[in-house]
Formats: sequence, structure tokens, C-alpha cells
Amino acid sequence: MQWWERRRLRYNLALVVAIILGYLSYVSVVSHFADVIGSPIRDEDGRIVGHDIELGGIAILCQGCAASIALLFANLFYFLGAGVEQLVPPEWIAIYRKWAWRAGVAFSCFLPFTISLLHLVFCLFFPSWYRQ
Repeated sequence: MQWWERRRLRYNLALVVAIILGYLSYVSVVSHFADVIGSPIRDEDGRIVGHDIELGGIAILCQGCAASIALLFANLFYFLGAGVEQLVPPEWIAIYRKWAWRAGVAFSCFLPFTISLLHLVFCLFFPSWYRQ
């Protein structure tokens, strides 16, 4: 268990960086494809003056709260690595620890990018999905 605890800070720092970068990628995808994702905002003459996408204020607050909850759940899943270690034969523990920690960090750091990746795929290949 001490092996895992010594690496928890690095794990959490990697997750915080991934969450920030994931949010920035989300903002860039949504901003770039605002005409696909957001409903048009028209002026009194009927001209399109923008698109209805929310990237500030209450949206940032809600996403920050969701990121905090996700970080809490990620740390709960972090305990799985140490728990499963009990099932690993002693001669394989060093290999298991390296593999499980690296795979867990990589997977956890990938997750914050899934929303922006999904938006990117839908905007590029299924733009009509946003008009349903």
C-alpha cells in the first residue's frame, strides 16, 4: 500500500493537468464548431450574429464541480490498483505495479478528453445530430 501512496500525488497532479487540458480542448472544439453545435442567434433583421454556446460563467462553475467529483471517483478507483495487488503472486508484484500504475494514469488522463473528442467526431462526421 505504501508504494501506491507514494505515487498518489503524481497521479493527482497528472489528473489535474489532464482536466485543465481537456477543458481547453473542449473549449477549442466547441468554439471552432459553434456554427454546428450552437443554435444561431439572429438580430432583428434576421441576420445570424452568433451561436448559442455557453462557455463562461455558470458553465465553468458546473464543470469545475463535475471535475472535482470526477477527481474524487478517480482516487477511489486508484485504490483498486492496491486492492488487486493482493491477488498477484509475489514474484509478479513489481511488474504488476509498473504496468497497473502506468495504465491507470494513462486511462485516467485520457478520460477528460473524451467529451471534446466526441464533439469533434460528431461535428466532422455527423453534424446533423446537433439539429435533432
